[in-house]
Amino acid sequence: MGDPFKTPNPGGALPRAASPFRPGPGKVPPAFGSRTSPLRTAKDIVDRLAVPSDPVAMPLLRGVRGVGKTALMAYTRHHATATGTVALHIEADASDTDLTATCRSLLRDAAPLTSAVGDLRRRLSSISITRGELAFHPAESDRGDITLEALLYDLVLLAEHRGVGLLLTVDEVHEAEELLLRPLMRAVHRHAQDARPLGVMFSGLPGAARTLLEEGQTYAERIATYDLGMLDRGGVTAALDEPFEEHAGVRVGGDVIDHVLDDTGGYPYFVQLWGEALWTILPERRDVRLADVVRAQVLVDERRDGFFTSRWQRFPRGRARELARTLADLGSPARMATIADRLGHADQRPLSDARATLLAAGHLYAPERGRVAFTVPGFDRWLAEHHDV
Repeated sequence: MGDPFKTPNPGGALPRAASPFRPGPGKVPPAFGSRTSPLRTAKDIVDRLAVPSDPVAMPLLRGVRGVGKTALMAYTRHHATATGTVALHIEADASDTDLTATCRSLLRDAAPLTSAVGDLRRRLSSISITRGELAFHPAESDRGDITLEALLYDLVLLAEHRGVGLLLTVDEVHEAEELLLRPLMRAVHRHAQDARPLGVMFSGLPGAARTLLEEGQTYAERIATYDLGMLDRGGVTAALDEPFEEHAGVRVGGDVIDHVLDDTGGYPYFVQLWGEALWTILPERRDVRLADVVRAQVLVDERRDGFFTSRWQRFPRGRARELARTLADLGSPARMATIADRLGHADQRPLSDARATLLAAGHLYAPERGRVAFTVPGFDRWLAEHHDV
């Protein structure tokens, strides 16, 4: 259950004061736990693009907030860049209906491709290069998907000319769904036919790309889907024990692991909170014992309560909060019909706007038709217990 990117650290342990744990949105943790399959796929992409050789499968990382999707993509970009591959990143946005903002974001990251272009300039249809600066020229068509395909074609041509691979990571893909995914997959399909060096990774909430995958189109079949759930005991052990052993030369006791697993349910973000808390209360170099849990629990509870409070403050007032509190009382996930009935509505229509708002904000997701759930595990229990917030 190792990380294929990792090699022994010749520099030895870090200073004891430097915590290796990274609790925070999108921050790369010191160990990903039981994420071996997506890490292997990411390593394969990096290795192939470093040559560069043929394009590779497109992994789609799906899961609720805080399970490590964004961090795993950032980790992959870091290793890709270290091999000479040019890494591009975009965050899907449903409001970017013509994909102009998406194209401009790609262009900013593509700056390393501008040198030594030579005669290739004449083959570029959507961009120009003057004094080492890229300029974007949208296609005459008003269709954003055509413009995006043209831009990707030019960027891959530039990468091929430079003899480097091109890695594109796309976060929050559920935001744009077909608007963004269709042109991206068409572009990947085209470059795969021409054996050009393009790798793409997607990530999003659990329902991301479900429609496209169910349609079974030829280019959609190349998506390798990884549903990132909670860490099992082995994953929690790796996420906690490996950093302590690597950076401090101490081990985490099995009974500590059991407590953390029970307290967090294996939710990776909270596991990182535990790692940081245990590191903070253990200044001396010795193994982490069950007796240390009591002091660390205070720090974890404080951080977790602050996290949930901050999240609740971002929920719109009115029906959106009524929907959320009812979902919390019922237990997440729950059927929208049940929520509507509990709130005294004959059908779901009075809640449709509130549901859409919470889905768009990433507070809820739809695990299946007619049901909703919070995107952060444990939020339902916290909200049900805090009627005063």
